[in-house]
Amino acid sequence: MTACSTAGHAGREYPTHQTETELAFEELDRITSKVKCDEGKPVCRRCSRLGRRCEYRNGNSNDYDNGNGNVSSRTPTTAVDAKPTTDLQRSRALSLERSVEERRAFEFYFRQAGPAISGVVDMAFWRGVVLQLGHAQPAIWDAIITIGTLYENPRYRNNAHTHSNLIDQSTVDDTHRRALRWYARSLSHVREQLQQGTLDVHVSLITCLLYICIETMQGHLKEGYRLYDQGVKLVSQIHAQNQSSNTNHSNLLMDVALPVLERMGIVSSIMMGCSMSIESEGEFVANTHYHHFDNVYDAYMSLHNVVLHCTTFAQKMFNRLDTKGDASHHVTQILLHSRLLDWRRAYQRLDNAQGLSRSTEYKGLAALFRLSWACASVIVQTAMSKEQSIYDQHMDLFEEMVRDGALSLTATAAADGSQPGFTFEMGVGLPLFFVATKCRSPRLRREAIRLLQQAPPVQGLFKSARAVYLASKVVELEEDRPFALDLAADDDQQLPDESRRVEILLAVGDPLPKDRLGFLRSCWDSEHGGWRLVEESIVLEE
Repeated sequence: MTACSTAGHAGREYPTHQTETELAFEELDRITSKVKCDEGKPVCRRCSRLGRRCEYRNGNSNDYDNGNGNVSSRTPTTAVDAKPTTDLQRSRALSLERSVEERRAFEFYFRQAGPAISGVVDMAFWRGVVLQLGHAQPAIWDAIITIGTLYENPRYRNNAHTHSNLIDQSTVDDTHRRALRWYARSLSHVREQLQQGTLDVHVSLITCLLYICIETMQGHLKEGYRLYDQGVKLVSQIHAQNQSSNTNHSNLLMDVALPVLERMGIVSSIMMGCSMSIESEGEFVANTHYHHFDNVYDAYMSLHNVVLHCTTFAQKMFNRLDTKGDASHHVTQILLHSRLLDWRRAYQRLDNAQGLSRSTEYKGLAALFRLSWACASVIVQTAMSKEQSIYDQHMDLFEEMVRDGALSLTATAAADGSQPGFTFEMGVGLPLFFVATKCRSPRLRREAIRLLQQAPPVQGLFKSARAVYLASKVVELEEDRPFALDLAADDDQQLPDESRRVEILLAVGDPLPKDRLGFLRSCWDSEHGGWRLVEESIVLEE
């Protein structure tokens, strides 16, 4: 399990009697307590739903906020007041109080958002377990309808990739306010279960994943990382506790939910340049072999794993560019490349047997596999060089990456050619950003940027607009001219000199700086007869 912690909690103390679940959901409460409601009379919806004492309450305990902004009267004799004794009874009781807006949001999730978010890999989670539990678990139901509403009404519609447009805005409309009220209500249900001691830790993990989805859909990457940390704590508790009598149910939830969190950890580690908390590269390359995949899911998980080790190795080498790599680093580089070749051969056998590349359902994922594999291959083969010109030796792979990126986007496009507004899993974003910044062919890097502009705006923890902006700045610096997508035919072969090539000092997952962008530029060291990197920066214009 990869745990890339991006949120420090230094200095914060908790009572020792609290469980990990309580700590986790206290953090959820802290993160989401910023949800703003209109606090209208006679009931302040924010306070009532978050369990706070409200000065606006007029004493009428029968007033009930149905989550759509209206307050209705509910008498003690309704069916929902009787405590259900089974999941089926609870589901039927809950269905009686769900508004038209809630049902519509759920239907949109069922028909549109869930299939788009799950893709072909995680249907068992997003379109299976989540929907099944949603009928009996109010917290999950409210998270589902929040996701459905946010997916139908994405906050980020601006296609202008300028610095001023990349600053996160907090403005919301009435639809978003309703979604945020549902989000707050979901959290209220979690707090209520905590107080009653009835919160199931497996269900809490699924709720945490849904909350991560809600935050990242709004572009709140910082909150998404924090919630991921809480998910890791929940997983640790699940592994540590004794299995209950409902072992099969618990194992099913873990088998479906845990891989989703694992892949998120892998992607966050890659994006933020975090060190792995799992086995070292040496242990990985010595003990890991890919000879056979039973299904596409096994290939998907193993590719994430090997890509993580490749990028971690490259980051380690980048941090040691001023020193010579020892023999063990060369061995690791060779073995990592060997593992990549093992994976490709095993996947090719699976593809030949199941026809994934020819399948309408899987051809987009197959293209993404090839794209990610090629990216990792270039990363490993260039990791130990100080010279940026080494990337010029891999133009054939860059060409394949652009082609596969286009195929992957074609497969995920709707009938009108539009892309999903949000995907929970990482798609073409990171590999295409790598092409745009490391491939110095003017044509190929512009094709990569053009594809990034067409890609889903938010891919898990990845924002396409931010990547486009950073990539265009790199192109401007290296080509010494204002960036433009259109390119003259005679410009295609004009690669920038080594002295103009840069390495930006910003991970693609880092917050965008508001004033200056730092980078490293290659400079010839005549005294030692080699290239060295010097740090520079430019002012970011509005």
